[in-house]
Amino acid sequence: MVESHLHLAPGGELVVAPATIDPAAVEALGVDALPEPRPSEALLYGGRIAIVPLGWGPPAIEEGWFSPRYGQRARTPMMRLAGTLEPGIAVGYLLLQA
Repeated sequence: MVESHLHLAPGGELVVAPATIDPAAVEALGVDALPEPRPSEALLYGGRIAIVPLGWGPPAIEEGWFSPRYGQRARTPMMRLAGTLEPGIAVGYLLLQA
């Protein structure tokens, strides 16, 4: 099992929201073993950025931390992805303007 965490800037809301994906944008990445994006599992951050998982299980929204300077921290939304990786298959996520 592998996990990936994406800590986002404070002040924005992270919610589940299906995304629209242009297939040409995915093809332009040029990765041979890229899993099919699942737009139904996309998250929307701040109403402007769609985050679409590639090759993971469904994303989880959790609370994380942001540190603007030493000794200070602020709560911030965080996306957690987890899954069992298959050899030769790329994983990651797409960041798209919503």
